[in-house]
Amino acid sequence: MAQAEITGLFQFLDYALAGYIGSDPVSMGVVDGGNLELPPATRRRLGIGGTEHRRGGLIIPGGTASFYVTDTNWDLLGYAQRASYPRGALAELDFRGGGDGWDVTYTTAVITTWTIDYAQDEGLKAKINWQSLLAEEGDTGGAMDAEGEQDFEDYEFVCEFESEEYGINAFSISGNNNVTFKGAADTKAEDTLRFPTHYVYGVEDLTMSLTTDRPLPAATTGIIRDCLPVDLGFVATGTNCAGDVVVITLADLAPADPLTFGLVDPNTPAGWSYGFMGSAAAGSLTVALTPGA
Repeated sequence: MAQAEITGLFQFLDYALAGYIGSDPVSMGVVDGGNLELPPATRRRLGIGGTEHRRGGLIIPGGTASFYVTDTNWDLLGYAQRASYPRGALAELDFRGGGDGWDVTYTTAVITTWTIDYAQDEGLKAKINWQSLLAEEGDTGGAMDAEGEQDFEDYEFVCEFESEEYGINAFSISGNNNVTFKGAADTKAEDTLRFPTHYVYGVEDLTMSLTTDRPLPAATTGIIRDCLPVDLGFVATGTNCAGDVVVITLADLAPADPLTFGLVDPNTPAGWSYGFMGSAAAGSLTVALTPGA
């Protein structure tokens, strides 16, 4: 039967390495936002006298998901990075999500952009965007698995820049794999004519924004030094009540955004904001999670 009216209570989202979504899906854990998309990519061809053609264009299926980071979905942070730098492959994935009576399956997908976010009064979160070579709409639906792992709350972290603490109250790490999906005049299977035949990708763009309650020393950031440093480091270590330990390490950072010190009213805490650029050649981000006993 057709999907009835629902709320988020009846939604689900799973992922797997490419080829395994039907046999070995993994729940995304606690997902608090995102979209599943099937774009028509409509084209219009106009001619004299007001004549026109309206046709479907190249479909590039995709979706987004925002989730709290746990041992359940941790592998996705690794799949968002390439196998080696600067030219390593991206992991190919499948995603399947929808409601209890409707679903979309994305096959041969890669994570195109992603973020890892830490903020006061929040848990450690991540957001991924994926695009795929194929997608199929169905009416089987599914249900979300229960989350059996603990997340990492803000107070469970110690954050250091160049091995020192500066009252870091928020950071955001963002990556763009510069993926482009393309079509080609190769033989295609029936009902796949408008889907891409392949994808290509360039270098990874990685950036980090950082806000602190105490300023980073000018001698450390080197923002206005004669020789701009390109070897700055950041480490965030979190340990939750289950004994899981997550370590997020950034190396070879270079200052990229202006130092910003906002002027505020007498009742508002003042803070310092910084932005940094990672290395596309060597890869700046390392993420590791050690499960508790």
